[in-house]
Amino acid sequence: MFRKYALLEASCLLNVSQWGYKRTEHWRTLLRARAIENQYFVAAVNACGLINQDTLAGYSAIINPWGEPMIEANASDEVLLTTRIDLEQVAQVRKMVPAQEDGRTDLYRTWL
Repeated sequence: MFRKYALLEASCLLNVSQWGYKRTEHWRTLLRARAIENQYFVAAVNACGLINQDTLAGYSAIINPWGEPMIEANASDEVLLTTRIDLEQVAQVRKMVPAQEDGRTDLYRTWL
């Protein structure tokens, strides 16, 4: 799904989740990886607090195409994150590191 959006030239992906606290670092690492490998912004919203008896991770964030968090919440505070993103940065990153050109999309399944 993430790759498909990159191939369709998406500039930003919104990811909404209820990711568990026990795997907080997986959440944070995977968001950065998705931004880097697809060269777009990732705006990620994750719940915090309790759902049933499960504690959720929090750490909503906006990650730039280099994989750097621009703004990030913590594990427990309910906050509204805002920041300005420059969509031109996506084109700049893709021009500097033309990774999409190396893909063999002819080998992908037809749904891509």
